[in-house]
Amino acid sequence: MRNLKKIQIGFIGSYGDLPISKYVRISREVGKEIARAGAIFVGGVEKDAGLVREAAKAARKAGGIVVSIPRKKEDARDADVVIPSYGAIGLREYLLPLACDTIIAINGGSGTLNEIAVAYQNNIPVVMIENSGGWSQRLQKSFLDKRKKYKFITAKDPKKAVELAIRLARSRKSRKSKEEKR
Repeated sequence: MRNLKKIQIGFIGSYGDLPISKYVRISREVGKEIARAGAIFVGGVEKDAGLVREAAKAARKAGGIVVSIPRKKEDARDADVVIPSYGAIGLREYLLPLACDTIIAINGGSGTLNEIAVAYQNNIPVVMIENSGGWSQRLQKSFLDKRKKYKFITAKDPKKAVELAIRLARSRKSRKSKEEKR
């Protein structure tokens, strides 16, 4: 039987409470590239602002499927699939990485750091957009802790980030499939 599951790429980054204006264009490009690649966009889309919202809107405009894990019910209106985390502080930061094959990170505050940590603990690869500020910039090409599970990878631009995320997702799926056959 053929595996029909599409690759699910998470996109994480700053909400409107951090200086994000110079990263909006990059976020939109990431969303568009995820859709063009035929992958599913997964993000914690907020209603009013933020890099994830901009990327999600671009993914939908490009014909992609958007999965949202919103904090508030009213934030769910622009998604194709909604996984609610309404009112549960920290739940989204836990659920989102686990719903992804790989993650692309840009900028980011404490919520982004939480998502990165959950991904790391669960061996979900994270690709950082180079020089994008926040935790994504601080953690580039480094390990999260002394266990050195994996080094965070960087990409110079959105197209390369998505290509790398897809390659890492395929490699991860192949490894899991081999482990399941044993």
